[in-house]
Amino acid sequence: MTNRLHLKEGVSHQLDSLRGFAALIVLVGHTNQVLIDPISSLITPLCGLLAQSGVMLFFALSGWLIGKSIACNILRYDGLFDFRAYIFDRFIRIFPTLVASLLLLVILCEFSPKFFNSGSNLFV
Repeated sequence: MTNRLHLKEGVSHQLDSLRGFAALIVLVGHTNQVLIDPISSLITPLCGLLAQSGVMLFFALSGWLIGKSIACNILRYDGLFDFRAYIFDRFIRIFPTLVASLLLLVILCEFSPKFFNSGSNLFV
């Protein structure tokens, strides 16, 4: 039973990479909405379809991988779910990315008036 619940190291990295690729597709879709669509809407339908597919793929993979993580937690702690260990593992995995994303957001907010016609960092 243990072998069925644990992913091989390479498979786990491949699924994480596929999830990251899906997130990048969504990023391209949002970039198209903000930067390209106001100038030319030629590729907007294709970008929209790809972004929607990326969202569905990302959430399906995330749900499956979270389920596997919970199952492994239960297996690791003799049939009991250790909430503290699970939350700590999630925190260690997510927090550095959250901090980096917030830092990038602050930097982009400060530099956006130099790149957009509005001359401010407000989304208009």
